[in-house]
Amino acid sequence: MNEVVLDVYNIDVVKKWIPQTTPSSTADDVLAQNRKKQNDMLYTTGFRLTNRTNKNNLPQGRGWDWTIESAWQNGYNGQRIHQKFFGYDLPATTEDGIPLANTKTERVKYSGQFHVVQTGYTFAEKLRIGAQYTYASGDNNRADGSISTFQTLVNPRFGVIPYWNNVAGLSENIDTKNLSSWNANITYKNEKWGMFQIAYIINDKVQKNDAWYAINGGANSIAGSALSSPVATSTNATGGTTAAGSTENYTGNSFTQPYSTGRNIYNELDLTWMFQINDNVSIWTGAGFLIAGNSIRNYRNSPLIYNTTTNEFELNSAAFMKQHTSANNASVFFFQLNAAL
Repeated sequence: MNEVVLDVYNIDVVKKWIPQTTPSSTADDVLAQNRKKQNDMLYTTGFRLTNRTNKNNLPQGRGWDWTIESAWQNGYNGQRIHQKFFGYDLPATTEDGIPLANTKTERVKYSGQFHVVQTGYTFAEKLRIGAQYTYASGDNNRADGSISTFQTLVNPRFGVIPYWNNVAGLSENIDTKNLSSWNANITYKNEKWGMFQIAYIINDKVQKNDAWYAINGGANSIAGSALSSPVATSTNATGGTTAAGSTENYTGNSFTQPYSTGRNIYNELDLTWMFQINDNVSIWTGAGFLIAGNSIRNYRNSPLIYNTTTNEFELNSAAFMKQHTSANNASVFFFQLNAAL
């Protein structure tokens, strides 16, 4: 079995229940008496198959490398919500005055999945041309009884070994949640000048109505909000609030927001140089250039806006006149000196 390596794993994350607060709140569990939330049980089962059998590198003399990994999630997050019928609670009350909706409830379950395929070919043990596709499921309706967004356990920061910068990119802006990501990269190693890499990453949403997620796993929107079109807000220089985030819809109804939803989050071009000075000291430096996609641009720069009076989409003159719009480009630069004893 020195040709391939198969890893099979099961990772369980169980969190203790949360006591009820005062004054009591039933937003998380409509039937809880002394608990705001029951035990959170997240089970992740998956496998990884690769031909990189030499400490996650190719054996000597091999050129083509490949890796396949998949994971599925199940369990319950500790919440119990009203079971919806055609998207709404049951109306009316029982003879005892109990809301009829409380008699039909369901536990909120995890149902996310993750898949990644990575491959590349190394010429003369110096030049590697590689590609990668990552899929992490999203949730079209975050108000129902299923959490379809993949829950990352420990997300890599600044790429993974041995192939530098092939997960989040140098900007470290994104998590593997509601993500469909394409990556093409070229790596060149030179004994005298070190290692150079160029990578281009296309990051799309799997579900347009879901948020896009920061590297720490948090949604770039009002977390947990049941508003029809939640977006993040930040305080500007004058003390007012400005919008941030992306086009999305918490309950899955994209026709209740004044913009058209987009799928592309952003694309990123990364340039990296790594140089080993000696056995104990190395230098890493590079730059990343980002272009915002339509799921981010459309919140402020949408060519179409929804008129709630006429219930129709109309042309957004402010976007064409470049009024009240946001920048579409960003960049990041870094220099890092590493020393080990």
